[in-house]
Amino acid sequence: MKPIPTERVLDDQRNAILEMTVRHQPLEEILQAVSAMLEGQLSGYACSILLVQDGRLWVSAGASLPPAFNAAIDGLPVEVGQGSCGTAAATQQLFMIEDTLTHPFTAAFRDLVLIHGLRTCLSLPVLNGQHQVLGTIALYGWAPGSFASATIEILEQARALVATVTEHHHLTESLRVQAFYDVLTGLPNRRLFGELLQAAAAASSVALLLLDVDDFKGVNDTLGHQAGDQTLCLLVKRLQGCLEPEAIFARLSGDEFTVAVPGMTEEQAVNLARQFHEALVAAPFVVEGMAFDVRLSVGISMVASGEADLQIAQRRADTAMYHAKRRKLGYSVFRSEMLQQATDRLHLAVLLRQALERQQLEVHYQTQHDLQTHRIIGLEALVRWIHPDLGTVPPGQFIPVAEETGLIVDIGHWVLRTACQQGQTWRELGHTDLRIAVNVSSVEFERPGFVKMVAHCLQETGFPAQCLELELTERVVMHDLEESTQRIAHLQEMGISIALDDFGAGYSSLNYVARLPLSTLKIDRAFVRDLQAKPSTEPIVRAILALADTLGLRAVAEGIETAEQLVILQALGCQLGQGFFFHRPEPPHRLWLKPI
Repeated sequence: MKPIPTERVLDDQRNAILEMTVRHQPLEEILQAVSAMLEGQLSGYACSILLVQDGRLWVSAGASLPPAFNAAIDGLPVEVGQGSCGTAAATQQLFMIEDTLTHPFTAAFRDLVLIHGLRTCLSLPVLNGQHQVLGTIALYGWAPGSFASATIEILEQARALVATVTEHHHLTESLRVQAFYDVLTGLPNRRLFGELLQAAAAASSVALLLLDVDDFKGVNDTLGHQAGDQTLCLLVKRLQGCLEPEAIFARLSGDEFTVAVPGMTEEQAVNLARQFHEALVAAPFVVEGMAFDVRLSVGISMVASGEADLQIAQRRADTAMYHAKRRKLGYSVFRSEMLQQATDRLHLAVLLRQALERQQLEVHYQTQHDLQTHRIIGLEALVRWIHPDLGTVPPGQFIPVAEETGLIVDIGHWVLRTACQQGQTWRELGHTDLRIAVNVSSVEFERPGFVKMVAHCLQETGFPAQCLELELTERVVMHDLEESTQRIAHLQEMGISIALDDFGAGYSSLNYVARLPLSTLKIDRAFVRDLQAKPSTEPIVRAILALADTLGLRAVAEGIETAEQLVILQALGCQLGQGFFFHRPEPPHRLWLKPI
């Protein structure tokens, strides 16, 4: 009997699997590694992993199962009754067969399971962030009977890992293109670029730059796809003006480009990235009568002469580009520690998915006050993650991961429902005049069913719409102003208040505020923090307060931490505020125990 691996060994195995994913190794190899890890944890069971394609399940891992059995279930329809895996995929629920010799769903495989002794099976559906079935993961045992809860929990952990690596693989595969040249720009595309890069690297060293347009979706959403295409063509012309004839310039996907320059040093590549930036900021882009700025995030990787695996070099540039984009650096040169950071983010995504499934997230509440009386007039709901091993994971660390993986939709729905339930509980205890504020991400807000989801939460919990406030940032609202205006209007028709969060830190487009059906402006905490240190901040806060007053909006100052800040805000006429000076965010069971 093989020894059961320790938790440390399992962590090393999981990290190795995530590193395989980051390195874009074949998906079947990665899933075979997951299967082997699971079988090492659960002695006496065999694992299979099937992936969905064209409505059928295809074997991607199952080395410990008889080849004849794998061949029989390969291409299994996603239908109830098609074994445990077909049923689990069709119902999106766990499905267990305690005895394959008597269960009707395994009748088609009766001879095989009898020959090979596969007497029991447990299947779980593997879902992506949008609750679409990616495939199934299953355990087979050689003795009939049910599965222990501890075994099911281990299988659920492996399912989260399979979902993460499979989604990552699908995202990567979706970027592939078939033709040699891009129709829109006339540039070489990914396939041709690979051949050109291979030829260049065989003769000399190469500087490889990966370019991604920042927030290009905003251009398409605001001006339309035709204007977006025009923008890309103008961008290509500006960048070509920075390139020498020997440079290889290609379009890899919608707003992603790459440049390879033979014989260029790292220092010269950095200078080229700066030239790209200067070419873009030299003048605004003008399309269909509108002027706007375009920015790039650039990742740089150096390719040695004769380097064998050029895909690794390209992935290094990709990793550096995402590093530059996340940190808003403009450009970044690949360093080996970036790969570990990418692995860490994938690992965090696995843990976050598990935290959501196991209900390990918490909602804390920060009080909002009348600044004159200090009376509590509302609370802001804030999601918190306290991991049993990692401790408190900062929202700034896990929220971006949630947005990248699509988990933010499920998390946001859960936070809204939880906050409404808690608000209703407080109302039943006599706190009938409190408003609960809930933050909404751009990923949630832009989904077509967002308004219906909010209405369902209110109906389900009984919480009055008049007591709910949804907080949107300027960037979310301005992404597609017309669509945002319509969506906000629908919410306000229901009686829900809308707050513009972090006002002044984003677009600060004061002209547009009057067009939006808002209820509240939340003054960004940076202005409150600087009230004492920077005298120039006070006129800005005064102007925001005057704007709010003119438009008939509430103004809430965020991040009040000192008595001095409170005194200045009171003198400026600010009526409402929140911050550590009053209360830190706390779970509901502790909030009302403190004196108010």
